[in-house]
Amino acid sequence: MKEQFELRYQNFITAIDLRHKYIVFGFFTILLLTGLLIFDQYGLSWDEGMQWKNNGYVNFNYIVNGDKDALLASADKYHGPAFELTLVAIEKLLKLTDTRDVYLMRHLVNFMIFFVSVIFFYLAASYIFKNWKLALTGCIMYVLSPRIFAEAFYNSKDIVVLVFFVIGFYTLLLFHEKQTWKLAILHALICAYTIDIRITAIILPMLSVVYIGLQIFGAILYKNKLNIHIGVFLLYFISLTGFIILFWPVLWEGPVYHFVQAFKEMSLYQWDSTVLYFGKYVVVGELPWHYLPVWILISTPVLYSVLFFAGLYDHIKTLFAKPSMLFISDKNKVLLILWFFTPLLAIIVLHSVVYDAWRHVFFVYGAFLFIALYGLKVLFIQAVKIKNGKLYLSLFLMFSFFSTFSNMIKMHPYQNVYFNFLVGNDMQKVKNNFEFDYWGLSNRAALEYILENDTDSVITVLAPHTPGVLNAQILPAEQRNRLRFTIAFNEADYYLGDYRAHKQDYDFTNEVFNVKSGNAKLVSIFKLTEAEKNEKNHKP
Repeated sequence: MKEQFELRYQNFITAIDLRHKYIVFGFFTILLLTGLLIFDQYGLSWDEGMQWKNNGYVNFNYIVNGDKDALLASADKYHGPAFELTLVAIEKLLKLTDTRDVYLMRHLVNFMIFFVSVIFFYLAASYIFKNWKLALTGCIMYVLSPRIFAEAFYNSKDIVVLVFFVIGFYTLLLFHEKQTWKLAILHALICAYTIDIRITAIILPMLSVVYIGLQIFGAILYKNKLNIHIGVFLLYFISLTGFIILFWPVLWEGPVYHFVQAFKEMSLYQWDSTVLYFGKYVVVGELPWHYLPVWILISTPVLYSVLFFAGLYDHIKTLFAKPSMLFISDKNKVLLILWFFTPLLAIIVLHSVVYDAWRHVFFVYGAFLFIALYGLKVLFIQAVKIKNGKLYLSLFLMFSFFSTFSNMIKMHPYQNVYFNFLVGNDMQKVKNNFEFDYWGLSNRAALEYILENDTDSVITVLAPHTPGVLNAQILPAEQRNRLRFTIAFNEADYYLGDYRAHKQDYDFTNEVFNVKSGNAKLVSIFKLTEAEKNEKNHKP
């Protein structure tokens, strides 16, 4: 029986290998169809309105109408506008005027470029590992990362930087291997566009410098011929400089000065507020060094972190056991280590302001997954030593992926509040320790409930935070026109209470609706009584 089972298993694996192109195509088809079916189901996040108007439109008006004063006076002038300008250009091209149409377009485009990045992740992983199974597994991990997947629809900053980092890493690999003029320009274009979304992407061209340095050092060490086409690399850096200026309008007013100012703002960003971390509200400028590592660990599927540490161990072992390999065949390991750790260490050393979990460094997640794939490769090598070890490991992976997939379906469309079992299963306790729906996405469901259950032609809502008002803009016009927002309790019919910086319950008496993740509330709707409307000392 065992021999028959093993024979059938080997035949099954052979059949899969022969048809792997269909399997890969099927994965991407399902991913694309899923995105097209659900892109309109997410709410609006806190920053989306500001990104659209204060960033995209201010830069667009500068380009089209020459409105220099508004650009230079903008508080967001040093927030990279490249992708926001792209979104405004699409909006104008499609002649969109209704806010619902604009935001749905933005969410769809956001997902589509994420989808493209998954393709490039597959290409890069195939290039590195020469193994379609590892590459596809990496793509599955990329997609089955609940927070990353959710934010792929509405986060036009942090996720988009991750997207173009992944694309840029692949073009970097090709560029350094083939060193052609076309690849020099293409890689420069991708790097510049990424930098002009968030300036921390300056790490991408720095990786090229490191790669060249490893080539030079290896050639000197082993007295080999140095295979570097200087002209091609000069073209890359010249093109990079030109593209950075081209995609960032404020640099047109003084490229060196404004680029330096943008870098200073990034490293010393001022935001005088607090975040909930391990049950305490901590001023963002005083967050402990472990804030980002802890958030990555608790909000990423545990299996991925285990594989990451296995891969990291493999990298360190190579460094000490065979350091020469780093200059010959393992340069990619050096690049991945730098891609992941440099931003984290820079933030810790510079005491840079971060908040809202680890979204500011989402772009390191590409390196995290590539290193995790190295770890998975090591585990499969070890599994060969155990009878049916590869089968058991494969089944364990499938079970883990299915578990994560099931959780994502249950949480939809609030995968952005995913936590793994390291923080426990009681979401109310988790909510008391860490911020939950800091983007305010659940406000959309709250407004939809009010409109569906209240027949008044005009409904007055008190929404103390931006998302409560903003989410009305993604609703159909005939619905949102029934909503009137106020800041006065005595005028309001409903109070919309989200829980950002507010872990305790509200003291209103008539809660008519809430959205939960597990047993923890993301948002609550209260029908205000006459007494609550007229009470002078509210403590909401």
